Amino acid sequence: MIQLSHIVFAFLSFYYVVISFGPKSLLHSNLYPVACRINTRSRQAHSMMLTRCRASAKSTTDKALSFFCDSCGAEMIKWMGRCPHCKEWNTIKEFKQVKFSPSSLDPRTIAKASGMIGSKQIAGSGRWIISESENSTLIPMSSIQQEQRFDRLPTFSKELDRVLGGGLVKGSVSLVAGEPGIGKSTLLLQLASALARRNVNAGSGVVYLSGEENPEQIAMRSKRLNLYADNTFLICDVDIDAALSNIAAMSVLPSVIIVDSIQTVRSANCDNAIGSVTQIRECAAKLVQFAKATGIAVVLVGHVTKSGDVAGPRILEHMVDTVLYMEGSEQMDYRLVKSQKNRFGSIAEVGVFTMSEEGMTDVLNPSELFLTSSAQNEEQEGSAVVIIMEGTR
Repeated sequence: MIQLSHIVFAFLSFYYVVISFGPKSLLHSNLYPVACRINTRSRQAHSMMLTRCRASAKSTTDKALSFFCDSCGAEMIKWMGRCPHCKEWNTIKEFKQVKFSPSSLDPRTIAKASGMIGSKQIAGSGRWIISESENSTLIPMSSIQQEQRFDRLPTFSKELDRVLGGGLVKGSVSLVAGEPGIGKSTLLLQLASALARRNVNAGSGVVYLSGEENPEQIAMRSKRLNLYADNTFLICDVDIDAALSNIAAMSVLPSVIIVDSIQTVRSANCDNAIGSVTQIRECAAKLVQFAKATGIAVVLVGHVTKSGDVAGPRILEHMVDTVLYMEGSEQMDYRLVKSQKNRFGSIAEVGVFTMSEEGMTDVLNPSELFLTSSAQNEEQEGSAVVIIMEGTR
């Protein structure tokens, strides 16, 4: 075994050589290459450490921290124990938000869907509404002409058309919210069937994107309701980027896209879980951008919280053009559809439906719902019938 005295003697001898002859004397010894290799490895390790630190700092900069309330969707600058908006406790969560980029949706997908690849290059533009003019920043309003692609699409129901203001506007984004089991999916599946039957000659069908059911379940429900299913295309996937790419690859673009629901889809640009505030906002932004660029009407299904508000960020209701709420009671088969926001019509209209074996059907005389048999026939004392106007009725 090497004794400690030998190690100390070797170290003192090496130190004496360096002090006596200087660093140049190491050039003629075998110790200089070893020292060079050690110095080179240390420099490489140092450079790698700097590279990792810079990459970590860049990723930290790209993903900023945000605080959102799970109950009302309000955004905060810091964590709080109680939300100042909805007054709920322990609902503010921390999210890593991806740094915003002007083109959240692939420009080639928009260009392919708009039929503009080869005729116009829009890469990196990130605009929602693609303009044909060269000056896309300043456009005189008097020079804008009403295009045919922004006309309305009448639905299968006069009640739904009344609430929408005459039908779905091409290129618009509508949000239909309601409690679970109220009939949102049934109503929209009937809408898809009616539009698919009407546009069978034009060749433009309807795309039904579902993140909650598989194709067999949707087809079984359509068969039970005796709906037309030849021109309806199903996409059962939660990846919104892949779904929009498949829609853009269709030979003829659909007239309507139905997403059931916005809380079940995700985008690859976000690392958060499905249904989080950041995911909902990112997916909604891509769908809005896709609708405005292609002229396809998009209908979103939204879940509601226990307080009756739409689940997710409050900005979701600001991004869409129309917000519809479906209400009803478990004891009654009637459903009311109200418009809380409508950029293309009135918000004072109310649509009345009844749930039957054939799905949602219109109620021709809604006034009969509020007149009991005792008030009509027996003329019970203490009851009075008054006329109240709601909307245009």
